[in-house]
Amino acid sequence: MSEVHGWIVDTAIECDHQRFAGFLKVSLEEMLIALRDDAALLHDPDQLLPADAGRALDEVGELDLDAAVRTLYPQGFSARRFVTVVEEETVWRSV
Repeated sequence: MSEVHGWIVDTAIECDHQRFAGFLKVSLEEMLIALRDDAALLHDPDQLLPADAGRALDEVGELDLDAAVRTLYPQGFSARRFVTVVEEETVWRSV
């Protein structure tokens, strides 16, 4: 038996991850990042964000790109993992 998930996908990021009539609203940007597995491109290489902006830091407090999200699908892509990535906001976790 298959599972069916319904989402509201919009070009705006306002109201992301809120539910409307039971449906999760997500941005098209997040969907594309999740489908392409591009979360690593969201890092701040020029350090424009404050140091405490939630980025992965190593033991001495420096940005640790190895610990940051390398892939959203470490065991390989699957529809079930894609649903989890979107619903748990995994794309934005390392930003």
